[in-house]
Amino acid sequence: MKYVFSFLLTCLAVLCATAQLNQTDAKGKKQGPWQKNYPGTNIPQYRGQFIDDLPTGLFTYYFESGQKQAEIQHGLPNKTAAVLLYYENGQVMSDGFYKSGRKDSLWYNYAMSGELMSAENYKNDVHEGKSIYYYKEGQYLENKLQVRSVQYWTNDEPNGLFEEYFYNGKLKLTGTYKNGEKIGLWSEYYNTGQLQARINYKNDLQHGWTTSYDKFGKTQSRVMYRDGYALSESELKVFLERCKAKNIDPNQ
Repeated sequence: MKYVFSFLLTCLAVLCATAQLNQTDAKGKKQGPWQKNYPGTNIPQYRGQFIDDLPTGLFTYYFESGQKQAEIQHGLPNKTAAVLLYYENGQVMSDGFYKSGRKDSLWYNYAMSGELMSAENYKNDVHEGKSIYYYKEGQYLENKLQVRSVQYWTNDEPNGLFEEYFYNGKLKLTGTYKNGEKIGLWSEYYNTGQLQARINYKNDLQHGWTTSYDKFGKTQSRVMYRDGYALSESELKVFLERCKAKNIDPNQ
């Protein structure tokens, strides 16, 4: 009789807990613990708690396989929420913050095998500020995390300095973006650190002198571009004479 009574109490507790899920108040606002399942299954899509229709505390989201897909901790200061996103194998994919439901501040992104792939700044769900991207394979060289590239953003457009690196840590490419377009002088390097090329850009097109060098620093070629078009020898002669007569920099 004792065991039957205990079993009945357990069943009653389960029924009460189930009955308290997915409740709304007289105004139709979600209140208390909620669980939404995938259609036609008992597999939860998410579990969490609402107060006056707003998520509060920890929300956990799931893949249809039942594996954890995301954890979002609501209720942090300034309307922020801490976020962990997962691959289906359980490895963390990204961690960062939402503000009013959008990506905000620094986000770390990982490969499925666990390597850190990037550290990116966001504002209002778009890239803003500095982003750093890392090599995946053999990430550490002499106990130092190897940077693949550094990019600056404004409102999700490349804006400002760009740098790309060889795996040995030496600079491979550097230049400047403005509103998503390459501008000014860009420099390319060999993996020894020796200069390989200097390329001038305007509105994302080669514009001005492009000079390439061999591994010993000797000039290999020098070509004048105007809005992406390479001038022929006869066109170059006329153009340089005009620049000289008007005292104009050919790279302008």
